[in-house]
Amino acid sequence: ARPTAVCDICCLDTSKTYPWTERVMDLHHLLPLSSGTRVESTGTTFDDLVPVCPNCHRAIHRYYDGWLTLNNRKDFLNRMEALSLYQDIKSNFKGLIHA
Repeated sequence: ARPTAVCDICCLDTSKTYPWTERVMDLHHLLPLSSGTRVESTGTTFDDLVPVCPNCHRAIHRYYDGWLTLNNRKDFLNRMEALSLYQDIKSNFKGLIHA
């Protein structure tokens, strides 16, 4: 009902950064749609979605892929494991420009 234009990771307000268009925002599934550990048979739930800018969205998925490779895994054990990784990403974000 009230879509946000602010990224959950970097806090970029896309409505101010890109004033010539609306809703430059992605919805990230905390547990990837491709995951075989998905337990909801009815589809995506709102508590599985977070708004992120396209750059953060791509970076999140690269982090997920790297983490799975490093841990010699093809999938997350469950939603809580994916959520924990997402929270790690969010807490370690250093800012839009970090030297």
